[in-house]
Amino acid sequence: MKKTLTTHLGHVFYQLDYVQFVMQQILDGLKIDDVRKKFVEENPFGIKSESSRKTYMEWIKRDYIKGFKPKELMIFSKVIADKEIHPQIKREILFWKNCLSDELARSITVDFILGRYQNTKFFKRKELYEFISERVTLNPVTVNRCVTGYLFLAKKVGIFSLKSNIYEFKFYRPQIESVIFLLFYLLNSKRTPSQIIMSEDFKYLLITENELIQILKEIQSKGLISFAMSGDVVRLDPKIEFEEIPDAIRS
Repeated sequence: MKKTLTTHLGHVFYQLDYVQFVMQQILDGLKIDDVRKKFVEENPFGIKSESSRKTYMEWIKRDYIKGFKPKELMIFSKVIADKEIHPQIKREILFWKNCLSDELARSITVDFILGRYQNTKFFKRKELYEFISERVTLNPVTVNRCVTGYLFLAKKVGIFSLKSNIYEFKFYRPQIESVIFLLFYLLNSKRTPSQIIMSEDFKYLLITENELIQILKEIQSKGLISFAMSGDVVRLDPKIEFEEIPDAIRS
């Protein structure tokens, strides 16, 4: 029997300015209900439709706030709101959070996109439609919306480009600062070194286990971690606290 993955890719929007605004309000000490009221009623971006403002705010709350512990949310908010952190780093971290928050987005990235990125280097929209159809119990119109929603989010990160109805993968390597954020998020979550090496989180940015090992060596050269690996034995110790990450990845 088909397992239906939970998703809201059929109702996707992306506006970095909106997310940054919300995260700044959180940093300023506002509770989520107050942030929602400010976004919807004060309308700082001049969005004409109140219904649209409510939809945008619910998306941000559901995809970028829900699931974080208070400390994690504050660090995440600092990164996203910081004007000195490059927008590409923010886009990659937001895409990672999209995958954390949405079962279907997670499955598409790990079970569909990653393999094609490593092998065929391209895919057709029809292939993604068929992949989604096998994993969700939705009508064809909604499946098409999910396809559009996922492609919209992934293209913002710069993973692929569209040419003659074919999605071609670019040479994509996430910003090392994005990986640093993910790494320290996992360290803060008390994952063991072996669990971190094998974590699916890095796959959301198309990083394989072997690639991760090389990136960890690069991060070690920056003095942020102590890393060593011999066979199945992994040593991975942070040299700074999770709270220091916004400063560490600032441009």
